Amino acid sequence: MPLLEQIKSKIPAHLYQFACLQAGRAVQECLPEPQEALDVAAVISAIQSFDHYAAMSFNVLTEKDHAYIRHVLHWHGLTDAVQQALARTVLGDADQDCLQLHFSAEDYAKIRSGKAAFPALQPAILNVLRYHYNALLDNETQKYASDFALYTELLTQIDLEQALDNSYYIERAREGNLQYMWNNAARNLKNALKATGKVKDVNSLWQRVINYYNLQSSKQPTVSAERLQQCYAVLREHQAYDEVVNQRVPTLRADGYFYRYQQDFSPELESKYDTSLAYHIKRLFNDRFATLRQEALKPRRRLLEQYDRHVTALYARASVQPEYREAALEAVRLAPVNQSFTAVFRKLYKMAEFLDDFPAMAVLNHRIETTPDDGKRQPWRDESPAFTQQSRRYLRRRTVRLLRKLGKFAPPAYLQLAQEILLLVDDASPAAQCSAKKQLVYFPHWRRPILSCIAIAMCMSRTSRAIGRCMKTGAVKPASRKLSPVHGLMPAGTADAVAAMQGGGGQ
Repeated sequence: MPLLEQIKSKIPAHLYQFACLQAGRAVQECLPEPQEALDVAAVISAIQSFDHYAAMSFNVLTEKDHAYIRHVLHWHGLTDAVQQALARTVLGDADQDCLQLHFSAEDYAKIRSGKAAFPALQPAILNVLRYHYNALLDNETQKYASDFALYTELLTQIDLEQALDNSYYIERAREGNLQYMWNNAARNLKNALKATGKVKDVNSLWQRVINYYNLQSSKQPTVSAERLQQCYAVLREHQAYDEVVNQRVPTLRADGYFYRYQQDFSPELESKYDTSLAYHIKRLFNDRFATLRQEALKPRRRLLEQYDRHVTALYARASVQPEYREAALEAVRLAPVNQSFTAVFRKLYKMAEFLDDFPAMAVLNHRIETTPDDGKRQPWRDESPAFTQQSRRYLRRRTVRLLRKLGKFAPPAYLQLAQEILLLVDDASPAAQCSAKKQLVYFPHWRRPILSCIAIAMCMSRTSRAIGRCMKTGAVKPASRKLSPVHGLMPAGTADAVAAMQGGGGQ
């Protein structure tokens, strides 16, 4: 006991209580009184509901996002309807189509239509930019028009079939797309142009033809002068003329990508032709759900601590007070392994392993085998999973390691644990389906999709039976390892049977 007092501050509270209990201290001094009125199943269900919403990903909006969405809603006339819908929203709505749930049929159809508040505005902006961008390209193209005309004339004097001998390169040469001609094709065409005797600097002509082609290929659809005036009228109607014509048009350059000039208008202007109304409203709901979740998840920690204290104390108490055995086993059967319960599950698993409580170990192992993991830890997840792929593999390997040790040092105990594990197996379960025989040669291996503990039990059963027969005849002495007394944790008659097996009286 003095040693336990020295390390009390360095170990978890439940381990200290459990160690004191096993050292002989009175139960009342080690463990809190059991909460008879606590409904373990109801507490688990409540925590799992919290975990369900904690696993969801809700993006929180910045003030800039809120300001932009307010503009969009204003132009669509939905500001009041959205505010009322957000006020009625509860966290449970995250599992449903919140748009259809909180909006009238008319507003819902409007949101889903994917139309801008002013549909004519964006085409008008594009046409104005196209007109002026094409004008710049036309002016720049005039610099290279004579060179391209010379190049076209020279091509009529060249046998392209002989010079290039490739339909792809012939087509590129005729259109002036010389930047995609490489190696022999480019060299042969340059030599052919030089052979005409009308070109002094072939490389200079080559580059000027490429420039001409790039300018021509960058041209946008033609916009007539009449259509331009109509677009000007639309811009004036929506107070966008100054921003587009006086501010954006002067920034146009012939060597710039046209797509870049369509972006980055002011939020007030972009919100007028934004077609993603449904997307923006969903973002508002996600932001609302994130706020609601912060408040709703506050009781989860309290419930989880209450569940942790009750289950671990109940299981520890059952090790010295057999009347709590049935309640403890029921709590073990109900114990989940994933999400918020992983830490409590690990405590139960280690306590059962320490006590050689094979019925509880079998139940816990069955839960590990039949529960999918929560995936890997990812930076984008609001809460990192506790029962990861690595955690599940570790717990499976730990049970396999225990079976190995029991098979080597305590065959009777191995047989008992293997039996408990096999009794819980559902032959129809996908996890219980055996792989091809050749895949079991190097078993056990945690990468194989098979129940590790079951396969170990099956592989070692023949060896254990042989050991039992030798123990009967006295050819082999009983195992030196003695099972720790479980203080009433074993079912009636099990302790006597194990004792007989250790003394050579059982198989």
